[in-house]
Amino acid sequence: WVSRFVKRRVHREPEVEACVKIEDPIIETVTEEWDEEHLAHYIKVADEFVQWYENHRKDKKATPLQLLLARIGAVEGACNIPQRNGVNQRIWTGGVTSKQRAVVREAVGMVRNGHKVVCFAHSPRMLDILQKSIEEQGVETVMFNGEVPSKRRHDDLDLRFREGSAGVLLASYGCAQAGLDLYQAD
Repeated sequence: WVSRFVKRRVHREPEVEACVKIEDPIIETVTEEWDEEHLAHYIKVADEFVQWYENHRKDKKATPLQLLLARIGAVEGACNIPQRNGVNQRIWTGGVTSKQRAVVREAVGMVRNGHKVVCFAHSPRMLDILQKSIEEQGVETVMFNGEVPSKRRHDDLDLRFREGSAGVLLASYGCAQAGLDLYQAD
């Protein structure tokens, strides 16, 4: 009931902007070469989708949207997180991909240069993969996703990331979507 009385302020509003200065983010695109095995895996999944789709088109039957989206999701998964278990999805057994290694390399490098880092991902499985790889490099992480109980999640955020030695916060979009005030992170 109180929501109609609360106004969320945005830093670009003239009244707020006069008091709060937030620099525009620096956006940098990093190009990473595919691992040959991962690329072959992705192409195989994509080719299987094409073959499946062409067969369904030949039948001239309507394809349920949910089924089509699941198949498209398998192709997307083969590209971004091939380790994820999904419906009609080939499982990648080749380890961490070049894209995942690049994220780990950037995060670890920033922490070693004295920065705190936040890595966002849709999938808790992706966060698990990043956590294992980052911690293997000797950098402490904090997991912030729905698989971690809320109280522990917030305690870890405050005690280990904001005030402690954890250099990387691994957050799912689902848990972090309400907004986090993380002035500690660059």
